[in-house]
Amino acid sequence: MSTSTPVGPAEAVLMASVARRFYVDGMSKSDIAQQLGMSRFKVARLIDRAIETGLVQIRIGWPGSLDVTLSTDLQERYGLRRALVIDVQDDQPEAQRTALGATAAELLSETVTTADVVGLAWGRSLAAMARSLRRMAACDVVQLTGALQISDDSDSSSVDLVRDVARLGGGAAYYFHIPMIVATGQLGDALRAQPEVARAISRFPAVTKAFVGIGAWYRGGSTVFDALATNEATDLGRAGVCAEISGILIDSSGRPVRVPLVRRTIGISADQLRAVPDVTALAYGADKAQAVAAALHSGLVHGLVTTRDLATALLARPH
Repeated sequence: MSTSTPVGPAEAVLMASVARRFYVDGMSKSDIAQQLGMSRFKVARLIDRAIETGLVQIRIGWPGSLDVTLSTDLQERYGLRRALVIDVQDDQPEAQRTALGATAAELLSETVTTADVVGLAWGRSLAAMARSLRRMAACDVVQLTGALQISDDSDSSSVDLVRDVARLGGGAAYYFHIPMIVATGQLGDALRAQPEVARAISRFPAVTKAFVGIGAWYRGGSTVFDALATNEATDLGRAGVCAEISGILIDSSGRPVRVPLVRRTIGISADQLRAVPDVTALAYGADKAQAVAAALHSGLVHGLVTTRDLATALLARPH
């Protein structure tokens, strides 16, 4: 109880009695006033004083790993449509991806309807989301990027990702068996013209909700960076690339960087992603704060599912 406004024992007991009836029993102020033989205005003053003195403390929280306070702070700071921040005790990447994927799966189940067309980019966090998904509306699901082979595990199949999510809801799947990055721009143009790729790309304008990943432009921070020769990745960094949003290269201000690699990349473009009404990104790791901040300033992302350490780092960045 606060010492700045002393309260006598009799008043404290009365305040507690009124507060319990109001907050715990759910009684109205009028009913409390009638029961205790006092005016409704005195009941209101007692409730206000109970909060002022600290006798009553209001805590907003959510049972489980979702940090609603940090989520709200992040949402307001970056002007996001939604932010979901989870507290993951295990700092191992696999554990963080699993937790991130589970929360993103709940969000997908909660927000996607049969009227939507869902776009899914490639990524291990997105694969974790698909594995955790238990309920999906019957809607079309579209592959937004080709795949990058970084290991021998099942997470590397963007086709499986799209097919599994679509199959769960019973909607149509639009996918293609093409890498995200190819050797030349000419080959990229030719592959985009292939029937299965063109079929998926033709659905990009219909996508209403997309789920993407964010990579930081350094070794180990981005699967796109890791897929390139070291000299090319370094040159792109010198050209201003700070991050990538599922293959879309951006600078530290969030502006798309136009380089020849764009033509060699099989996937949704910056302009096409900007046209999607609702884009949610998945990202974890405090070391990605600069990259994720750039993505949040890009106008390409409307929501973020992330971990406490990254959210804290984002909030600590200067305005």
